[in-house]
Amino acid sequence: MSKNGAAKFTLGALIGAAAGFAAGVLTAPKSGKELRGDISDAAKDVKDKAVNKAEDVRDKVEETVEDVKEKATDVKNRAQNVAKTVKADIKGTKADVEAEAKKK
Repeated sequence: MSKNGAAKFTLGALIGAAAGFAAGVLTAPKSGKELRGDISDAAKDVKDKAVNKAEDVRDKVEETVEDVKEKATDVKNRAQNVAKTVKADIKGTKADVEAEAKKK
């Protein structure tokens, strides 16, 4: 499963769990005060889970951004090295051609 698919699945599971809990609480024979307390507790749990998931996603995004920056820097450095090598080869070839032209 892709990372995006896993995140969607986890979010769906959290929403499903909250909905299931809410349905169970609302159908249970309890007093209004108990019911409000249960709903409040469930809402706090869902909020805490959502905050934790958001923090996990933020951390993963920051990690991915750093990886991309490192790879981009590596690619840039390698391209610069190749360009320097090609430039040196061209200068060497130019010098060889000029030397051969002078011989003739």
